[in-house]
Amino acid sequence: MSALASAAIHRITLDPLTQAVPRATFERAPQVVCDAYVEDIKKFATLTAWGWVHGASENIDHHAPDPTFETAISSANLALRRVDARGVVPAEVPVRLTHTDCDSILSAGIVSGVLPADDAFGEAAIAADHTGAAHPIADLLQAIENTRSLAISFEALEALLAGHTLPEHADRALAERLERRAQAEAAVREGRFTIDDGFAWADFDDAMEGEFFPTLLPEARVIVTASPDPVLPGVRQIRARLGQAARAGETLHSLGLSRYDVRYGGRWNAGSNRRGGGTVLSASEWVAEYRVWATYARSDGRPAV
Repeated sequence: MSALASAAIHRITLDPLTQAVPRATFERAPQVVCDAYVEDIKKFATLTAWGWVHGASENIDHHAPDPTFETAISSANLALRRVDARGVVPAEVPVRLTHTDCDSILSAGIVSGVLPADDAFGEAAIAADHTGAAHPIADLLQAIENTRSLAISFEALEALLAGHTLPEHADRALAERLERRAQAEAAVREGRFTIDDGFAWADFDDAMEGEFFPTLLPEARVIVTASPDPVLPGVRQIRARLGQAARAGETLHSLGLSRYDVRYGGRWNAGSNRRGGGTVLSASEWVAEYRVWATYARSDGRPAV
C-alpha cells in the first residue's frame, strides 16, 4: 500500500453510503464530516466560510439546501478555505466520508492533511461537480468512485500525481470513463442536441452521463437528456443539468422542474425523474410541455422563466 493510501486510511473513516448523516450521529462526538449532508444541519449549526460548525464538529459540505451553495463551489473548495483559516483538523478528531467520488476524496484529504492545500484539487472538484470539463484528477477519481475504497482512491491519486503508471484496475476504469466522455463529445459534434432559447435537449438510445455536457454546451442554460429506462418498456428517464449560461440566481429549483414534473427530483444544478418512475415523453416533448407550463405557472401571469 502506498504512503498516501496508508495515511488516508489512518486519518479518514469511510461510513456507509447514506442520503443524510443522522443529526444524532453528528452530535455524538467531535468529528468533521466531508462532502455529505448532515440531517437538518441548517437548523442547529452555524454557517461559516468553509461550511457548518456545531460545537467541536464541522460539516464541510456544499449539499445543504442553502443559497450560499447554489453556485460553482464544491466541498474541496470549502476544505481549502478551512485549512487556510484554521489549519488541518487535529489528529484526534475523526474525518468522515460517506462517498468516494472526486470531491469527497479531495475534501477529506485536504482537511486531514493527507493532501496538501493545493488549488489544483479545488479545480478538479469544480470540473467533477459543475463544469464537466476534462481534468486528470477529476476523471481518475470519478472513474474509480464505485470501488468505495480509500486505499484504491488514494493509491491511484498518488500514482497520478507522481507521474507513475496507474494500478491496472484504475487505468481500466479511467479508460472507460474517457470513452464515455468521447461519446458525449461526439454527440455534441454530430448535432444531436437541439438548442433554443438557452435550452438544449437530446434523446439517446443508451444512458448518457449529463455531467460532461455543461462544458460542451457553453451556450445552454439548461441541458435535458432522455434515455430508455433499462427495465420498463416505453419509459424514458429524463436528466437535467444547469448549464454554464444560466442567468444570475437561476437554478433548476427556481425554474420549477420538480413542480412541473412531480417525478423529478434533485439538487439545484442536477436531477432526474429516474427514482420517480420516469416518463413516456421524449426529451423534446418534455421540454415543450415544460415551456407551456412555465408560461402560466406564475400567479401574476408573467412567464415563470
